[in-house]
Amino acid sequence: MPRRHNPPIAPSPEAAIGRERAMVRLRRALPTALIYAVVVLTLDAQSIWWDEGISLHLASLPWREILSDRAANIHPPLYFLLLKVWGAVVGLNPFSGRYLSALSVTLLPACVHRYVGRRAGSLAGRVAAVLVSIAPPFIIYGQEARAYALLPLGILGLWSLAWPVDASRPGRGGVVGPVLPLGRSRWVALGLVQATLLLTHYAGAVACAVAALAYGFRAARAPRGHPRHHVVREWVQGATLAAILMLPWVLIVARTGLEGMARQAGLASASADPVAAVYVAGLLGVFHTTGLPAALADRLLVRPSLIVGLLLAAAALWGALRVRRRAVLGASLLLWLVPLASAPLIWALSPQSHPRYLYPFVLGGWTTTAIVIGERRVPRLLRAGLLAAALSTSLLGIRGYFTRPS
Repeated sequence: MPRRHNPPIAPSPEAAIGRERAMVRLRRALPTALIYAVVVLTLDAQSIWWDEGISLHLASLPWREILSDRAANIHPPLYFLLLKVWGAVVGLNPFSGRYLSALSVTLLPACVHRYVGRRAGSLAGRVAAVLVSIAPPFIIYGQEARAYALLPLGILGLWSLAWPVDASRPGRGGVVGPVLPLGRSRWVALGLVQATLLLTHYAGAVACAVAALAYGFRAARAPRGHPRHHVVREWVQGATLAAILMLPWVLIVARTGLEGMARQAGLASASADPVAAVYVAGLLGVFHTTGLPAALADRLLVRPSLIVGLLLAAAALWGALRVRRRAVLGASLLLWLVPLASAPLIWALSPQSHPRYLYPFVLGGWTTTAIVIGERRVPRLLRAGLLAAALSTSLLGIRGYFTRPS
């Protein structure tokens, strides 16, 4: 009797959907796993340095002494208070102090994926998550027991409120109108995020100013049928709440006096030599791609960083002229470049300033790059070249950080 061959059983639609969802979750988790592995496995590769020692020392002091020390040095206290709580739970040492920063940057790829993906499409979101997961600035500052690693998450929260998703125009994004209804949670969230940024680092003042500009732009561009005063009222209420929350710290710092503030802030005297704007621009440009200010003296790192900048400028210009969804690109450029425009003023006030003072806004360069790469109307060759240049420059920056002491 001939053997019967049963035809293979086709997988059920439910099983196929389940496998597809599992693959999507895996792809989303990979950037998070990558940055966690790179940061944590090498967390003690670098020697602890002066500022990290200050952080650990302050976190071991009583609460009152932390506040008085930070007020005397004109530095916001929130990170040091948080580090004290963290140390009380897990113990306080160089590794645990750095681990708090590592956890903060580990959350970054997933948050960036959602933020960019909802505004510029799923491809741009995936690219943003990958770029951020190997971007040297986030790896470097994710390994320091300092406040900087916490700032990008706060910046993302503020940008999400200042540039919400336009539910009335699916897939277009942009800064137009009061996209979401004015609810108590939105202005409360706005106030809390602003106060948190300001109490963590004074770069929060620049972020709040740019967010105010974005709110003003939204109000001016509000389409018919969307009352503009809702946008303005949301901003005013949020800013008022932030000011109320900041008031105790402002009163504590005021005791230092104007002379003490100027001395601690390192403000320049009238006879100080001005810092060249070209130098500041180059310093920030290399810092964006490598996280290493000293890389400005290294041609091996300057050249690829310059290539990334030129390709990004060309792709952004093409997008501004040819792409229909210009609002997405315009909003990203606004939230990124306007904060950087404050750099000459910062260096004029304090010539010994460091690019890390504008560190949280580096995130805007990487999200803008991802938005351009994810825009299919930009020439494929240009997008591929920008992606290759960004990835290779990141790898060179990581290599330089771990293998070249200079």
